[in-house]
Amino acid sequence: DVSETIKCPQGRSFLYVLDASCSVCIANYLQFIKKVEELRFDSLIVVARESYDFAKVEYYLKETGLKHPQNMRIIMDPKNNIYNEFVNIYFDHNLFLLENKRILFSVNTYDVQY
Repeated sequence: DVSETIKCPQGRSFLYVLDASCSVCIANYLQFIKKVEELRFDSLIVVARESYDFAKVEYYLKETGLKHPQNMRIIMDPKNNIYNEFVNIYFDHNLFLLENKRILFSVNTYDVQY
């Protein structure tokens, strides 16, 4: 169970699987962060694939004046084990809405119009 792998909390959470080496993925993530405060949730969990590149994400957040929500946790995945598990199960979906550790909805952020 993926929610156990990443230790999802109870309540409503967003889980974002981010490829930190991909410029398009970072741009999609920044669009999500711009809108995240409009959503109702208890926590945001970001799984960072290619986590050694996460400094790029931090740089672009700073450049655009965006900040991570306070109720956020980042899981670095330098060996891409969690990322690969998600790809095997959910193919191209990288944004998940969970409630009480159950996935209610998932989408590929490339398909989302903000």
